[in-house]
Amino acid sequence: MRHKTPFRNLSRDSLILINGIFAVILITAAVLILPYRNLPYAGETGGEAAKKMAEMISYIASVRSGAPTDPIADPYNTGLIGPELSEITTTIGDPAAKRTTLNPAFASLIVSLLSEAGVRPGDTIAAGCSGSFPGLLIATLAASEALGVHPQIILSLGASFHGASDLQFTILDLHMTLYNGGYTKSLPLTVTPGGENDSGEEMTPETLAELRQKAERYSIPIFAEPNLVRNRMMRDSLYTNGGETRIKAFINSGGGVSNMGPSTLSLSLKPGLVRKAPLPPYENRGVIHDMLSKDIPVIHLLYIRGLTSRYGIDWDSDPFTVREFTDNATHSPWYLNLIAVLSVIWFGALLLILSRRPQFRS
Repeated sequence: MRHKTPFRNLSRDSLILINGIFAVILITAAVLILPYRNLPYAGETGGEAAKKMAEMISYIASVRSGAPTDPIADPYNTGLIGPELSEITTTIGDPAAKRTTLNPAFASLIVSLLSEAGVRPGDTIAAGCSGSFPGLLIATLAASEALGVHPQIILSLGASFHGASDLQFTILDLHMTLYNGGYTKSLPLTVTPGGENDSGEEMTPETLAELRQKAERYSIPIFAEPNLVRNRMMRDSLYTNGGETRIKAFINSGGGVSNMGPSTLSLSLKPGLVRKAPLPPYENRGVIHDMLSKDIPVIHLLYIRGLTSRYGIDWDSDPFTVREFTDNATHSPWYLNLIAVLSVIWFGALLLILSRRPQFRS
């Protein structure tokens, strides 16, 4: 006696129809349930931020046109990719990641993340930017200008390989060049040497003296406080103007120890918008954790590969060719594309199998 199956009384056309509907449901569910992101430059303000960043990058390239550049590390001659080793390099770094952050889409991404965090025009935000990613400082300034927020920025002058690692053009020089050129109205609150214990302990006394002189020429305060707790307290007082200013979000750019803290818990922070995270003991916290403990959202700009994958930004593209910023551009993450392709293959295989089988009869 043959065992009856639920599909025995269904025609081949009915089976194809049922499985086709199931494939459509599967693809639709993937799009609706799994994380899906618009390209970060969707929207008028995001597009404005991207255009501002593109203008800033072009301006810096023109200012730096006579400076020596590495044709391999900086093939687009941006003047924003420093040497691998210098007096102020502190850690290793990937030049491709540095070039990637020069994509103007990062400015619109920051606008999107700030908006998602609840930041509105007129609000005050805080930012800690190391010299490791000059592109992210430019993106932060461009996003702030486009969104109409007030950024309170503390710069760390140390840089990883190929960041703002040229002693003659540090992250402070970059910021001040953009300020003097009229591209931003924001001055840095202060600078620190960065590096070991945020005090440049691996730098020579001559290099530290030159950094202090540079800050003095720009009339920007500089401090070097190796005690992490006191360092964070000084930063908090500067960001909040002694408690009078309400910070609506904090942007962390790079891996500065004062911002990240020495705890391994910092390594678990996902790139992008962070609202909650495990907090290390107080003495091992970074500014990120202090902000989260006060329910201040954090925009964590590190792990560039993860950021580009999550938000659909091209990896290592020419920043001077990124000029189209549409309002409705969308991007399907790779796993959604994979699910769609597998669903189509599965449905096509089903059609082939059924086409070679005799039609079921009652």
